[in-house]
Amino acid sequence: MAIILLIGSIINFSSTASQIEFEVLVSELDLTPAKDGFYSISIGEEGGLFEVGRPRMPIIRKFIEIPYGARPEAEVVSITSEVITIDGKVLPVQPPRPKIPGVSVPFTFDRVFYSKDQLYPAQVVRITNEAVIRGHRVITVEIAPVQYNPKRAQLIFNKEIKVRVDLPGSDLNLTGYKVNRYHSFAFDPVLDGLILNYNAYSFSPPPDLPIGYLIIVPDAWASYLDPLVEWRKKKGYHVTVAKKSETGSTKEQIKNYISNAYHNWPIPPSFVLLIGDIDQIPYWSGSGSGSPPTDLNYACVDGSDYFPDVDLSRFSVANSTQLDSLVKKTVKYERNEWTGGNDWCDRAYFIASKDINYHQVAENTHKWCMAIVRRHGMTADSLWLYYGTGTPVRTAVNGGRSWVTYSGHGTTTSWAEVPFGVSDVHNLTNTDKVGFVQTYACDAGDFTYGECFSESWIRVGYRGGIAHIASSVGSYWEEDDTLQRKVFDVAFDTAYYWIMGMINRGKYLYYLSFGPSSFTRRYFEMYNLMGDGSIDVYGDVPHDIVVDHPATIPVGDYDLTVTVTDNGNPVENGLVGVRPAKDDTVFAGYTDVTGQGTIPIYTSQPETVYVTVTGHNLKPYEGFCIAQSGGVEEMALGDLRFKIHTIASRIQLEYNLVREEDVEISLYDCTGKRIAYYHRPETAGHHNHTFRSRLPSGVYFLRFKAGSVDLSQKVVLIR
Repeated sequence: MAIILLIGSIINFSSTASQIEFEVLVSELDLTPAKDGFYSISIGEEGGLFEVGRPRMPIIRKFIEIPYGARPEAEVVSITSEVITIDGKVLPVQPPRPKIPGVSVPFTFDRVFYSKDQLYPAQVVRITNEAVIRGHRVITVEIAPVQYNPKRAQLIFNKEIKVRVDLPGSDLNLTGYKVNRYHSFAFDPVLDGLILNYNAYSFSPPPDLPIGYLIIVPDAWASYLDPLVEWRKKKGYHVTVAKKSETGSTKEQIKNYISNAYHNWPIPPSFVLLIGDIDQIPYWSGSGSGSPPTDLNYACVDGSDYFPDVDLSRFSVANSTQLDSLVKKTVKYERNEWTGGNDWCDRAYFIASKDINYHQVAENTHKWCMAIVRRHGMTADSLWLYYGTGTPVRTAVNGGRSWVTYSGHGTTTSWAEVPFGVSDVHNLTNTDKVGFVQTYACDAGDFTYGECFSESWIRVGYRGGIAHIASSVGSYWEEDDTLQRKVFDVAFDTAYYWIMGMINRGKYLYYLSFGPSSFTRRYFEMYNLMGDGSIDVYGDVPHDIVVDHPATIPVGDYDLTVTVTDNGNPVENGLVGVRPAKDDTVFAGYTDVTGQGTIPIYTSQPETVYVTVTGHNLKPYEGFCIAQSGGVEEMALGDLRFKIHTIASRIQLEYNLVREEDVEISLYDCTGKRIAYYHRPETAGHHNHTFRSRLPSGVYFLRFKAGSVDLSQKVVLIR
């Protein structure tokens, strides 16, 4: 198994229950003169050691999966090295540079350390950390491609390293159980490729587990979630709404509820959504540097590490009115139900700092990200505040941008350098053109404040943003630069399209760059998401898809085959959700490379069966089929009566209401595509509705909803 790295390669990787072996080949070393007689060392885009005042040395960090019960011991089996003498010193690590205007960091140099006759780092290979991520037990292995003796001014360039990790005590039975139980399609792509030997210890291919989605909500607000719950179920998610009367109100009780769901429910949640500000759902004080306010603790339910096991986010709303509009905004976004068109979905916008010392850090990072989004077909514009050039914030956001990213100085309530604050967000006019907003700045995500800047974007009805991520405490230039680049790398080049997927994968890659430390933990804790972390962010105008499936199916067990194409091309990884109307069961599957997915389903009675297809940059398909017994319609229609006017090619529906009801009538063709729709409140009594469009001969389906009544009828029209 060969895994290519930017610095060279890891080859001959093998995993067994008792041992892991691999070789590291380093083919490139960048030794660059810096000022004052110092040299900087780098190897591609690998990470480094970051002990302030000591030499900044490159380090290769990789996640490796090991069995439960194993006591890992790493050693170097063989090594090929070259000694390089330099006429200076390796540049020392400097303290993080805070994003605070006018603050400079003095040069730090540990003279005592640089006088020592010893190699740094002392070990060529070592194990530095252990974590459990979604059932996978993972260790961090650090490999030193270069060691430095400061007194002798010598570098040891380790070009070929053979490493063995012994695994005494491995329990493969427990390992196989854990891996298979917690397998999740939401986490699978995040971990695959990040962990070198991912799934090395599963007994068989992991089962196609469903997507669990847990919402925790104050009791009085639960009903406002109905549109989101119904939509998530139609997509194929298994949704549980837990009221605080069930979970408890303290942060410890709520975390215990999530942990119990993760460890003991038949379908462990992949996503968790918290509803309410901190007066409803308390926050945690982080354990990282500076103890940032954080929601991360709720997501870490397996092991004692700070790697999240679920994708967790927060609808940080202050009242039920804000919740109602945010729920509807989220559903409208995912269903493409916009009033202002969708030409904004392929546009990204970047705002860079005007800090006199560090503006180029933000600009260069944005240029990196702009190159990525343009490579994927998006257009990108910017505002360079230092030069005063580019598209003004209000012009860009009101015109619609799918991605909005700021890097610079911030406050709890603003992008400080524009300036653009909470009141400006409330005055936006970008109705239905709501993008994903990222703020890499100090304090803008401090959700312990009344209404912080990040919260304001999700609290303004159908305007603002669909979600916003920002820091709850002060942030730093180099660290923000690294995290932003990692998020864009994975969001576009490795297809982590849903928000918390790209954020969590970006944080893992940040960890591999900077290594385990209190400051790294701070970065995991301080960036929290306001909005729904399961949202798939648009990077293009939504594509119309063609979906084919049977119009009628037999009652009972049935393998429903669905075929999805986009402009004639098969759609792979389209999520197909199937949900019978009369019960709460959910069935789901993904389409394969041929655009086809077969979903085993079960119906217990004649009824409507909803079929929904969603995917990245796709306009959702919402159709249905009819489950029938023996091919004969057995739907109980009560007072519902249909009349068909074949001469005029029209279909008329007559019905009686015993009380005032909200009435919805939909007409579908034989493919399940809705071709006509009627919706309005109506009083008690006799009513009729006529679909006046001239219809060709064929099979149609009428669906009638009024209050708790949800009926369907097949209609054959012959002209």
